[in-house]
Amino acid sequence: GVNFVRTGLWTGFYRVMLNPGAIDEGVLRALEAYVMIAAENNVLVCFNFFAFSPPLFTGINPYLDPVSLEGQKRLLSLVANRFKGCNWIHYDLINEPSYSPQNEIWQNVPVKDHYEKQFWTEWVRRKFNNDEDLMRDSWRDISNDIYSVPYSGELYYSQLREYKRFRKGMDFQLFTQDVIANWAKSLAAALHDFGDNALVTLGQDEGGNDVRPQPQFYYKSIDYTSIHTWWMNDDLLWDGLASKVLEKPNMVQETGLMRLENIDGEHWRTPEKAENVLRR
Repeated sequence: GVNFVRTGLWTGFYRVMLNPGAIDEGVLRALEAYVMIAAENNVLVCFNFFAFSPPLFTGINPYLDPVSLEGQKRLLSLVANRFKGCNWIHYDLINEPSYSPQNEIWQNVPVKDHYEKQFWTEWVRRKFNNDEDLMRDSWRDISNDIYSVPYSGELYYSQLREYKRFRKGMDFQLFTQDVIANWAKSLAAALHDFGDNALVTLGQDEGGNDVRPQPQFYYKSIDYTSIHTWWMNDDLLWDGLASKVLEKPNMVQETGLMRLENIDGEHWRTPEKAENVLRR
């Protein structure tokens, strides 16, 4: 009864394409064989390109550096062009992304480079109509550099509030949502240009439970939204609703039972309990 599968790249991006355009032909041939076998069995394929943070391709910011974006689009275009006109493949831009340095995935913290500073400055100027007094009043910010990127202690509310500007931190979180949405829009457009309008999605983990990119912010950039319900097995309905927007279909891409263990290493669930939860 299986009619849709998801596969793709989670690691080893540079083994597939070390330099823009220098793709490993063996990877494309392997994917061709995969899609052909799936098509023979009436199974659609969703191919995932990246995971957690896009590859830099010698750039410094995975979402804002033009060098990184060009490398990413080059990989997408080579794959999409190979399957142009093929109705058996969809594309997933990235598995469970976050905006953060590559060694701090899922934290949604500043990358701290000049591209981020430039785009953050432009973003807040648009938000406050270039009114720095309004900006300072909103953020309670009396610092010398009003356009400084918030530091990590301002991004999450805490009872220790001295010298912290949590409203500025909240605006930075909204800024990162826009960054991901614009990144997804740009890459989806590249896929549509080369891939004959194949459907494009973006797979995110457990909607509504943290500050990572959420479908409500980036849904306009893709053809359908998707959610991964790995952990909260008692909240499957809630996960599906929290991540759904009226304008687009929503697919539960990853669901099932994450392996859990007791402190002594024994399985937290017996096979019988696991079967019952999976059946439900």
